[in-house]
Amino acid sequence: MLTILIDMKRFITLTFLIISGLLVACEEQSAEVFSSQLQEVFPPVPIRNAALFRINNLPVTPPFFQGKWTIVALGEETCEQTCQSKLTAMTGIENVQKLYFAEGLADHNQLGELANKYADIAITSGTMAASVENFMRQFEIDFIESERNKDYLYLINPQAELEFVLSKENLERDMIQQEINQLMSREAS
Repeated sequence: MLTILIDMKRFITLTFLIISGLLVACEEQSAEVFSSQLQEVFPPVPIRNAALFRINNLPVTPPFFQGKWTIVALGEETCEQTCQSKLTAMTGIENVQKLYFAEGLADHNQLGELANKYADIAITSGTMAASVENFMRQFEIDFIESERNKDYLYLINPQAELEFVLSKENLERDMIQQEINQLMSREAS
């Protein structure tokens, strides 16, 4: 009888240790540390050239970029599937302004449809060729090939400076929101 009690006590102790170890392992796994995927633009590029036409007839000028973080997506006026995926990822992100710039001679009807579909994103185009060129020049980053600049989201800080980029491989809404939350908590501290 005594041996049965000792064996039972060992069994219970061993079971307790195994369950405790599993709980600790699960807690460590669920407490994964967030690893930012932002690429820093250094020095930050001031956004000084912005003479853009916003589809709802409101202009976008340099003061638009001041006071809040702004996510900028660059794209073609046609906004095919890849472009729409980018806009979908941007929709619903909180605590930032969002801007889509259609490069080229924009079809205002199509841009109007985008503005209706993605109501929380400022859908814009250039007012003339010089304004498009001047605006786009600010997004020429050394580590991004010019033909790939539409593959990124650009983050402009509240001082109206291009400070970070995020590549298309990382364009999931939750991940973008985490990046924004990290930037805002960094500012608060």
